[in-house]
Amino acid sequence: GLSFRFDPEDRIALLGKNGNGKSTLAKLLAGKLEVMGGELVRARKLVVGYFAQHQQEELDTSITPIETLSRLRPKLTNEQVRGQLGGFGFSSDKALTQVGQLSGGERARLMLALATLDKPNLLILDEPTNHLDIDARGELLTALNDFDGAVILVSHDRRLIEATADRLLLVANGQVNPFEGDLDDYRRFLLSGDNAPTRRIEPEAKPTKDIARRDAADALADELARRGVVPAFLANNAGVGAWGRHQDLELAAELDVLDLNVVAATRLLKRLLPGMLARGSGRILNVASTAAFQAGPWMAVYYASKAYLLHYSEALAEELAGSGVTVTALCPGPTPTGFQSASGMAPSRGLRGLVPHTDAARVARAGYEAARRGRRVVVPGLVNRLLVQALRFVPRRVANAVAARANRPA
Repeated sequence: GLSFRFDPEDRIALLGKNGNGKSTLAKLLAGKLEVMGGELVRARKLVVGYFAQHQQEELDTSITPIETLSRLRPKLTNEQVRGQLGGFGFSSDKALTQVGQLSGGERARLMLALATLDKPNLLILDEPTNHLDIDARGELLTALNDFDGAVILVSHDRRLIEATADRLLLVANGQVNPFEGDLDDYRRFLLSGDNAPTRRIEPEAKPTKDIARRDAADALADELARRGVVPAFLANNAGVGAWGRHQDLELAAELDVLDLNVVAATRLLKRLLPGMLARGSGRILNVASTAAFQAGPWMAVYYASKAYLLHYSEALAEELAGSGVTVTALCPGPTPTGFQSASGMAPSRGLRGLVPHTDAARVARAGYEAARRGRRVVVPGLVNRLLVQALRFVPRRVANAVAARANRPA
């Protein structure tokens, strides 16, 4: 038998040769096929949405998106229908445009609006990008990454899989098993002619570099290029601080902060970005900080370096819009990672302890999810978000004085 567990935000791609049963499994899970034997047990609260490319061909092209949804759910009010369409980018004018006049991407978004009418917590997509042009695929990808829930995907579109899936399952020989590898491993498996992988195709050892060394970013990029690897996800997470009065700190220590937080992050992104653009997909996550939103007396260079990462990320996100590559700035507040001790920070007599710490795993998950959805800036934690918003209304001199009190040693 088959046994699956899907967590609320899982993104799963089904792999397998044509005829092995990927679409059959998708239809079975979606309730579009009856089981021929055995028992199919679903969680009581499971709600499934189903999106297949052939459904677009069955749309009535003579009516509008509003009429399309209203026919399917006649009990919905006009406001509810417009709200559902608005959630997938349909303006008032587009909602009143005949389906036959919509672009391929707009029709794909209409299908997602239909598939999610019942507020599913699992969305199943079977070859959703067939016959879509590049722009339409980009629109579909954006809408899909905005979906809150688990996703099961059947597709031959490598860009779509790499941009959405974080788990791979292989359908082969009447079984479904985790595929222990990436899409390059899967390609090698297909070329091998085997019916199923007898073992994981072991890649070379992962390249490891001490990113604090000034030549490390280039060395890592060179090694990836030698292997023909273009990362699907780049996380610039390295960072260090130097705590103390600017005139008292060693120049070398503060230059080390700039080398790691600014130069290495910029160099690595600059080296890897062309490959992502050539492929047409990629997610870049730059770890900044809530420190990026203000000046930081007693950690002047660190705060400035995080402001650089925030503005650098936002600028690139705008430049790269529509390219398939997104840039996200993750701006966490205090997080227990050992950063404080590594930066030489002493106990504070000020306000630093009043801001609650956010668990590192929670911060990492928030950053990953934001990058996957293509969001430009994310600040984990309600208190942190409120503080960042408050800085918009507080005079800068007051904000600087508060930061000084928080960072000043006891």
